[in-house]
Amino acid sequence: MIAYDPRRLRTLIEQYMESRAPGVSLISVAATSKALLTVMPDIPADGRELGELIALSAVKHGYAVSFDLDAADLPRTASA
Repeated sequence: MIAYDPRRLRTLIEQYMESRAPGVSLISVAATSKALLTVMPDIPADGRELGELIALSAVKHGYAVSFDLDAADLPRTASA
């Protein structure tokens, strides 16, 4: 298993927010999580923590947040 530095996750979330097309006003936590999991399959955060990191970044970038991550879709921690 690859051990990721938690700072890399924050950087990826920031890059995701900055890459959104102009005019997008809503960020889906589920869609963002799915996109991040394609790049970092062993995300070093549980689902709730990941959702909070995504929401914080989205608000910082001026987006509304859709908390639509289903419990069944939550990533497990890398240490689990």
